[in-house]
Amino acid sequence: MTSPVRSSASFAGPSVSLSHRLFLSVARVSDWELECPYTYGGVMVEQSDTGGPGVRTGGRTTRRYWVIAAIAVVAALLVVVSLLRPSPSPGADSPATGTSQASSPSPAPSQAPTDEVAPDGSSTSDEGSTEAGSSARPGEDQDLSRRVEGDPMALGSVNAPVVLVEYADFRCPFCGVFARETKPALMHYVEAGTLRIEFRDMPIFGEESAQAALAGRAAADQGRFWPFYDAVYAAAPARGHASLTRAKLVDLARTAGVPDLARFESDLDGQTGMAGVQADEDEAGQLGVPSTPAFFVNTETVLGAQPTAVFTEKIDRLARS
Repeated sequence: MTSPVRSSASFAGPSVSLSHRLFLSVARVSDWELECPYTYGGVMVEQSDTGGPGVRTGGRTTRRYWVIAAIAVVAALLVVVSLLRPSPSPGADSPATGTSQASSPSPAPSQAPTDEVAPDGSSTSDEGSTEAGSSARPGEDQDLSRRVEGDPMALGSVNAPVVLVEYADFRCPFCGVFARETKPALMHYVEAGTLRIEFRDMPIFGEESAQAALAGRAAADQGRFWPFYDAVYAAAPARGHASLTRAKLVDLARTAGVPDLARFESDLDGQTGMAGVQADEDEAGQLGVPSTPAFFVNTETVLGAQPTAVFTEKIDRLARS
């Protein structure tokens, strides 16, 4: 019987396939001794002293080394797989669940958006309102009513038990929501002597807003402020800021029935109403009014274009108190 070979000599010969050579190489690297013949392709094969394959047709076949080699290959594959397998990331579900999603905190409860004024002078809200009853409200517990008899920018009796003060910009889309949807629903309180509405200028959307505020006061000087107010907001877009050029303001004054348009334009040029506009702006700044529209119902604050029910609840309650 030939002695076992532990050399690195290669096997040659047409009868030995690539897989056979691979097996013998693995056996040598692992320092296995092929002491017995084994069967390959139906032929008894053993190594010779020279490192080449010896072929014979008889003898007992030993398969022990095939089993050892197979186990070694499987073990090696398992080691490789275990090294290449990524470890579970923190926060991920276990593989048994069949999912792998990272944990995240639960979303905060939604709040009604606010018609806040961004640094660029634009509204940052999609709805133009803040949550009713929120804290830290400007002007809270202050009675801001003026109750000036004959004020052309006010509606209702000076003796009304409830006064609603509105800070608004004629280019503010959410001021338009209040003007078109809520104010008409409150007029029966005005007619009944329960409610007085007083308007305050708060132009925050640029030069056109300031010119529109002057135009409102020019219309007020001819007793047509509220028709002008209604005309401006009726023509305003549902979204975005209305374009209120000088020509547009004159056209709106005409729609509002301002009798002397030449005087109206002269008042725009002379900016005779600027002192009143500035006084309203200063008051809003002192109160800390953050945006338009803002309302003060007696001593209670309402920020944003809230639903009509928010206003009616306050008016009904305050009128009874």
